[in-house]
Amino acid sequence: MAAGLVIVAALSSGCGLGGSDSEPDQPDRSTAPQIQSRPAQVGCDRSWAPNKRTFANPTWRTDSLRLGPVTLLDAKRLARTAIVNLPIKNDLPIKIRTLVQPSTPVTIRVGSTVPTSARAGLGTGVSPSAEHEAVSFAPCPAIPREVRAIAELADVGFALFVTTDRRACVPIIVEANGRRYREVLSLGAGRCR
Repeated sequence: MAAGLVIVAALSSGCGLGGSDSEPDQPDRSTAPQIQSRPAQVGCDRSWAPNKRTFANPTWRTDSLRLGPVTLLDAKRLARTAIVNLPIKNDLPIKIRTLVQPSTPVTIRVGSTVPTSARAGLGTGVSPSAEHEAVSFAPCPAIPREVRAIAELADVGFALFVTTDRRACVPIIVEANGRRYREVLSLGAGRCR
């Protein structure tokens, strides 16, 4: 398993499948938590210093998505991760270790073009249930040189959780310093472009 990705929820075989009148690709939205439009706020007290284990994947630079001042570690590997079509009540939160350039306030949001058949949300280390369409990270000071795993990398680490109820190509938007950066994150959907 990649150092940058951690699948948080374990799935037992057959969980949420069968024994129901609904199709497996038609989730039961009656039990879905409401996605909050106001960004979840994450302060520097929830940040961490990346360590050697953070960069255990030797190909982390090519396996990560870079959106301006934000790096979603090993996020490209999610395209090959098995995301099972599940009823909404069994959403699968996926933790993505996220690096943010020092002293940079950023907001990460799910774009509005998520396929209508899918549901995607974001969460934080405080609230991994991923019930927000956006997460804002505070501008934190640089990681001190003496504790950096990579001398030239002063980025601050945060936990970002993405929840989906099925395979999907999810647009991710980073807003920072008056600019917007956009990428498509594949959640078990293979190549999205």
